[in-house]
Amino acid sequence: MSKKSRTFQPPTASGSTPTGGPSSASGPAPDPAVPSTRSATSAATGASTSASTSASTSASSPAGTPSATSRSAARRRAVGDSKVGAPPTFFERYRLLIVGAIAVALIAGAAWVVNGVSSTSASAFACESLMTPGPTDPVPTQKPAAAEPTGALASTGPGASVAPTAAPEPQPTQRLGFTTEDLGRGHIDPSHKQQYAFCPPTGGPHYNVGGGIAPLARDFYPPTQALGPGNWIHNLEHGYVVLLYKGAITDEVQQQLRDVMAEATPSGYSSANCGYSKVIAVRFDDMDPGVNFAAVAWDRALLLDQFDKQAFLTFANQWQDGPQTPEPGLC
Repeated sequence: MSKKSRTFQPPTASGSTPTGGPSSASGPAPDPAVPSTRSATSAATGASTSASTSASTSASSPAGTPSATSRSAARRRAVGDSKVGAPPTFFERYRLLIVGAIAVALIAGAAWVVNGVSSTSASAFACESLMTPGPTDPVPTQKPAAAEPTGALASTGPGASVAPTAAPEPQPTQRLGFTTEDLGRGHIDPSHKQQYAFCPPTGGPHYNVGGGIAPLARDFYPPTQALGPGNWIHNLEHGYVVLLYKGAITDEVQQQLRDVMAEATPSGYSSANCGYSKVIAVRFDDMDPGVNFAAVAWDRALLLDQFDKQAFLTFANQWQDGPQTPEPGLC
C-alpha cells in the first residue's frame, strides 16, 4: 500500500473533511478515544468574555456613577413618585372640623345678638325668697240695679216718643292681684349679680341698655329663651304687664298667652301713641312650687297654680300704665 493510501481516512458520519483535505472551520474531528473539552472550553471562554465585558464597563464608569440601567430604574421610580400627591396640609386634613367649628361659632354669636342676652345675664340674679300669693283686694260693693225706665213721654200728642234714659253705670270689678313691697328702680350693669328680696320681683334694680334688650321688645319669648329680671323689670317701670310662666309649657298655653297679648285693651296713652297693648310673656322658673304662672306689673302681682286666660287678660287691662307706675306714658 502506498503512503497515500495509508494516510487516507474515510469521511466521518457528520461529513467532515478527511485529514489532508481543505481546512475546516471547526478544525479536525475529535478523537473518540480522547475526552472532548470543547464545551468546557467554550463555556470558559464565554464566561471569560462576559467577565471581561463587565470589567470593562465597570472600568469605564467612574466610581459612584449609576449605570444606564440604574438611571432608567431611577427615572421610573421618579415618575411613579410624581404620581403620588404631596401629603395633605393641616387645613386639608381637618377642614371639615374647622369649617364646622366656625359655623357653630357664627350661629352661637347670631343667637346671642337676636336674643339680646347671654345665659350669664339670665342667671345673674339671686332670690332671697319665693313669693306666695298675698291678700287680695276686697270685693267691691255692687251698685244697686238701675230702675227700669218709666217710659215717660218726651212730648204729647200723635207720634209722641219715649225720652232717652242714661245708660246704667258699669258695676265695679275687683282689682286682681295684690300689692307688693317696692324694691326700688336703680340701673345696674349686666355683669352685676343682683339679689332680689323676693321672686318673681315686681320692681328693683335692672339693666338699661336699650336695643330691645332692656327694656325688652314687645314679643312672646319662648321657653327656649332664657331671660332674667334685669331685662323685663325695665318694662314694668314703663307701665308694662309681664306674663310669666314656669318651664316648657304646651303649645296650647303658648298660644293662649299670645292671645292675651293680642286681646288686651291698650291704655289710653298706648292706644293713642303706641298702637298696641303693653304686654309681653317671658319664661321664669324661680317661683314658688305652688306657682306656675304669674302676671306682674310694677309693685303688683297675680300668682296662679293653673293657667287662667281670663284672669291674665283682666289683670293686663287693669294694670297697664297703672297709677303706681314710675314712668308711664312710654311705648
